[in-house]
Amino acid sequence: MRKLLVLSLIMMVVLSYSGLIYAADGNTADVIQNNGENEAKVEQTGENEVKVEQEGKNEAKVKQTGKNKAMIEQLGENKANLEQNGTGNEAYIVQSSMNISLLSTYNVANVDQIGNRNQAGIMQMGSENDADIAQDGDKNQAGIMQIGIKNEAGIAQDGDRNQAGIAQVGTENEADIDQAGDKNKLGIIQGGDKNEADIDQIGDNNAFLVLQVGEENQIKGVKEGSNGLRLTVNKAAQQYNGSKFLGYQNGQRNKIGLRQGKDDLGFIKQEGSDNMALLRQAGAVSHNTIIKQTGDESKAKVNQK
Repeated sequence: MRKLLVLSLIMMVVLSYSGLIYAADGNTADVIQNNGENEAKVEQTGENEVKVEQEGKNEAKVKQTGKNKAMIEQLGENKANLEQNGTGNEAYIVQSSMNISLLSTYNVANVDQIGNRNQAGIMQMGSENDADIAQDGDKNQAGIMQIGIKNEAGIAQDGDRNQAGIAQVGTENEADIDQAGDKNKLGIIQGGDKNEADIDQIGDNNAFLVLQVGEENQIKGVKEGSNGLRLTVNKAAQQYNGSKFLGYQNGQRNKIGLRQGKDDLGFIKQEGSDNMALLRQAGAVSHNTIIKQTGDESKAKVNQK
């Protein structure tokens, strides 16, 4: 229940602007640009709706085919690209702030949706943040919210009825989600500086939620070698076919390495600094693992087959 509640909260926040897109018959385009040096390009075929508002030195591109809705709102020197092909898709990109201390500049956002009734939302406040959403299928939902400087987030979903959300607050955090299959759920929340989470879910009915607070915490892949399990920082954490995982890291330089097989259940909690937990569960039967570490420089390795 807690996983679904937090993921639902992320999705509600980042998709809340979809209700602001107005209804009309035929193609409708509303472009408002102030303060000069903005560039907006809109291409529509079918019965689409788009609304673009830009303040100064922004660049926005929208391309829609079918019956879709889109909205882009930018304040200063941001770039947004939105492309939708199908029926009933909705997408919005907001790169602005009502608080002048959070003036948003040099942010980049991209949304690409193919299929029917997909929803995507990106909200960025700060500078030099980068967000990308790509969805191919039907009834998928994806949302990214970033507040700070130089954060990067990416969501790619291929299949139907998948849900993914990323929320990052701080500096130079990175999160990447890749889901292939149906009815998967994945949420990443990061607060602090230089945290990294890279997650792949393959198959159907997987669920993953992680919260990282602090500095330089990581969630990556794991590999089995002659000396046992080791972290693979160049590969994503992976789950397959009905696996469930809940993770929490609070501190500095904590690391989780993860690979789960069919219907595996994992929970890892680490508080402190320089802790490491490696979990690999594979096989035809379900495995359950709970790892809790408090303090500094602890290591836990679990390998079940």
